[in-house]
Parts: sequence; C-alpha cells; structure tokens
Amino acid sequence: MTPIFVEKWPFDEDFPYHPIGSQPKQILICPSDETDGRVVAGQTYIFKTAKRSWQANQLWSEMIASRLGQNLGLTVPTCHVGLNQETGALGVLMQSFIQGPTISRSRRLIHAKDMLARVLRDQKTGRPHSLQLNLWICRLLGARYGWSAVDWWAKTIAFDTLIGNSDRHPENWGFLNEPEVGLTMAPLFDNGTSLGYEHNDSKIQGWGVRELERYVSKGTHHCSWVLDADKGTPHIDLCEILVQANPEAGTSMQNMIRFGQSLVDDILQECCSYSVDISFTPERAAFVRSLLGLRQERLGAILGG
Repeated sequence: MTPIFVEKWPFDEDFPYHPIGSQPKQILICPSDETDGRVVAGQTYIFKTAKRSWQANQLWSEMIASRLGQNLGLTVPTCHVGLNQETGALGVLMQSFIQGPTISRSRRLIHAKDMLARVLRDQKTGRPHSLQLNLWICRLLGARYGWSAVDWWAKTIAFDTLIGNSDRHPENWGFLNEPEVGLTMAPLFDNGTSLGYEHNDSKIQGWGVRELERYVSKGTHHCSWVLDADKGTPHIDLCEILVQANPEAGTSMQNMIRFGQSLVDDILQECCSYSVDISFTPERAAFVRSLLGLRQERLGAILGG
C-alpha cells in the first residue's frame, strides 16, 4: 500500500500546529481535489511525526490501535500512514474529531487535565492520577448527560491493557462539549505509547515466551487506583481492582477481548504492506501478535472468559 501524500495539503489557517503533546503535530486540511478515497475532502487531519528516532514505531502502534479499537466498538480516531514527499516526513495522519465538514463548529475538546487541575501536583507528568477520582468525576457528568462512566472506563483500561498503553495521562483523555448535545466522552486518542514501540527489531529478535511474559508483566497504566500513589498500577491489576469494586465492569471488559486471530492478522498484514522508510516488518508483526495474544489471555483469566 501507499501512504497518504500530504505535501500539497494546506495548513489550518487559524491553528497550523497542535500545541499539546510531546510529538510534533501539524494540522492539515484535506484538499477538495484529493483523489485518495481513504480520506475525506475538507476534513481536518493531524499529522504527527516522531520527535526521536526510537519513537518511530509509534506510527504503527497508532495504526493498529485505531483499527483494533474500531473493530471492538470503541470510538477511536481513524488513522492512516502519511508522507510528505517534499520533506520526507513520515508519520500518522489522524482524522480530527474536533473539526470537519460534518462536525459542529461549536464542538470543543476539554482535556481531563483541566478538570483535575486542583489535584495534579505535577503538571508535567499529570500526577497524581487516580482512576477512583476519574470515575467520580465521570459519574457525575454521565448521570447528567446519560452515559455510563463505569462502562467507558472499563472498556478504556481493558483496551489500554490489551495494547499495553502506558500513557493515558490527563491530556490523553477528556470530554467533548457541544451545546446541542451536551458533554460526552472524547474518543480514545493518542494511543502510540503501546505495543512495544520502544524496542526496535534488533532488540526483539530472538525473544521467546519468557521475555514476552516479563515484558508484559512490567506494563502499567498511567493512572493508579488511589490518589496517593506516585506511579501507575500494573495493567492487569487495575482491571481486576475495577471489576472487584464495580462487578458490572466485567461485562464491558469482556467485550474488549472478543476477537479472533484473523482480525489481528488482517490488521498486521495491512501494516506490513506499506513500502515506507519506517517499515513494519514480519518480525515486528509476529512480536505484536504475541503481545496481543498474551494480554488477551491474561485479561480472559481474570474475567473468566
């Protein structure tokens, strides 16, 4: 497959660069004469490239998370591989959920960081960050606007566990506010810090079951269960704690592991089919397949399915 070529795409006139996040992000508009059917004319897209070379595989983590999450029924922004042929910049091209021809001009994204400002002692790291407090805030809002905080968080932390996401900090989740609709949870965006992105192909070469299990066991969420913790809770542990505190969360989590190997293989094959400088190799595909399978198995063990 070929990437989406963006060198002729104009910048957003008002906000050409996205100000939040650690990676460089350009805000581009898909031209009206774009012929690639994978993108929408007039739609706003965020073109995100890696700041450092060791973060380059976040491109594939975003792609896989987008495809997998949408197939599991989650609201995750659609992502593509983007390339500026003039500069050589290669990155993820994410469809904006804030601006576009079919999106209300009054829609606004409220980052959770703004809601939690009084408790975040460290604004840079977004800590302390407690799932208990997140649930309390979201329950209040969900009760008013008609959505379930427990269901949303159960699916979110199960999905983050599945992909090994360690970076759902208070700037990577939030709310959409539209006067005509009210307040809803924002899509699950910025999913790149996952799926072993930090290890290049030479690092994972020769990994067996022992290395994979050790790596998966070290994974943590950004948030903890309690507010006074100074680090994130291990992925599986936080899922188990939430189910113990809210048994109904178990059903929501089970929906996140009901997928077959064929779905994963189709997604990985798409990534392998791109001929780009940051290639998604068969070796990396096998690595990601093993990570997803092991985490799916561990989630199933605590959920009884």
